[in-house]
Amino acid sequence: MMQTTTTVTPAGRERAPRLDNKTRREQIAQAALDLVSTRGYRALTVKRLAAKVGLTPSGLYRHFPDKAAILDALLELVADALQGNVQRAAAMKGSALDKLAALLRLQVETIGTKGFGAPRLFFSDDLSMRHPEKQTRLREIMEEFTGGIAAIMAQGQSEGLIREDIPSANLGIMFMGLFQPGALMNYLHRGAFEMQRQAEAAWRVFAVGLTAKGVEAPSLYS
Repeated sequence: MMQTTTTVTPAGRERAPRLDNKTRREQIAQAALDLVSTRGYRALTVKRLAAKVGLTPSGLYRHFPDKAAILDALLELVADALQGNVQRAAAMKGSALDKLAALLRLQVETIGTKGFGAPRLFFSDDLSMRHPEKQTRLREIMEEFTGGIAAIMAQGQSEGLIREDIPSANLGIMFMGLFQPGALMNYLHRGAFEMQRQAEAAWRVFAVGLTAKGVEAPSLYS
């Protein structure tokens, strides 16, 4: 179990609990992602981020030397979440269709709890102009993610469950459309959008065009 201690300043103000460096870095990266997702790239300042995690700016610099390093950690947090979802789904028992349904559920859960689908990160002009190398890394992350989906699609094609006239790579990108619009609506509704209901409806329509003749896809939540 993670051990933390809380100290009090001479003035009686409680400081943030002391965490090990790895845990603190993950906390800072998540807080940075929250700021970008909800308020945009320009809201990500060292002062604002430090306050969000209960540190002073100098305390934040003990974990990250500069803003570029914070962005690196933020992007790897996104990469870990996306690849983690693909790996978890791919490792599940069942057919490729079962795994695709599981992956969609995982994506909806991730977006709903961590905001990884917020368009402000993926389509930030400030990020691409100020840090083009970060935009390149983000593109790589998304290509790795869609590549993982394509692998599951290819498995389904080999199983005779998924139509073979459309390349698995194209199907992997199409799959993104099952949750990205819901992510946008969830952002616009400040987290109150019913993403599960939207994903269920999108999955039913998508599955009709995805599956081979005579194959019925599993339902998403029932």
